Amino acid sequence: MSSSTVDGDRPRSTGPDVVDEWETAFRKMAELTRQQKNARTWRSGHRTLVRELGLHRLEVYMCRGLAWLLTPDGWHGLGSEYLSAFLELLALSVEGAEQASVTTEETRGDTRADIIVRTTAATVLIEAKISAPEGARQADRLAEGWSPESPSFVFLTSDGGVPATAVESVDQWRTLRWQDLGAIGRVLMNRIGPGTIAPGARDLIETLEMSGERPATVDDSKLDFYLHHREQILEWSDLHGQAGR
Repeated sequence: MSSSTVDGDRPRSTGPDVVDEWETAFRKMAELTRQQKNARTWRSGHRTLVRELGLHRLEVYMCRGLAWLLTPDGWHGLGSEYLSAFLELLALSVEGAEQASVTTEETRGDTRADIIVRTTAATVLIEAKISAPEGARQADRLAEGWSPESPSFVFLTSDGGVPATAVESVDQWRTLRWQDLGAIGRVLMNRIGPGTIAPGARDLIETLEMSGERPATVDDSKLDFYLHHREQILEWSDLHGQAGR
C-alpha cells in the first residue's frame, strides 16, 4: 500500500486493498456505535433538564430553584439538611433550621432581595448574579434596606467575585459560587442516597455543580470514540470532499 497527501497536508492511503480495509474499519466502528447506543452511553444534548431548557442562564428561575432546596419542608426530600449545610458553609448557626422561612424577591422601598432565609438564629440575604449586571448602588442599597435585621449578606456568582456596588457595605458581604452550592448538594446526595431525593432536586444539584463551566458540545463517549478513530474518520472525510468536486 502506498500513500499520498491530501491538499499537501495529511497522508491519504491508496492502493488496491484500501477499500477492503475501509469496509472492515467501517463495520467495526458501526458495531462499536451500536453497542454504545444499546448500553445508553452514546448520548446527545445537555446532561440535565435544567440546562436543556436553558433555565441555568435565568437568574429568576435559578433563584427559585435554590430557594426550593433551602426550604426545609420542600418536596426535594432533603429536609433541612441542605439549609444546614448552607449555613455551615457560611459559619452560621444551624439552630432553628427546621423551622426556617425562605422568601424570594422580597422588597424594601425600591430595592429587591433575591432570596431571604430566616431562622431563629440567623438571617441570610442572597443576591445572585448569572448574566445581569449590578444595579446602581445595588449592594449598598440592599445593606441599607435590611440593616435592621443585621443579616449575613451573600453575593452569589459563577466566579465568586465581590459586588462592585458594595462601597460603604463592602465588609458586610461574603461571596459564594453557584458551584459551591452544588458541591454541598453532592455531599448530601452521596450520604442520603438518590432514592430519597426527588429527581428534580438531583437534576438541579447537578446543574449547580456545572455552573460557570462551558458545557461540553460532545458527550464523553462520543468524544472518546472520535479521538480513538480520528485518523480513519478524517480520511473518509477527505474522500467525501473529493467525491463532491
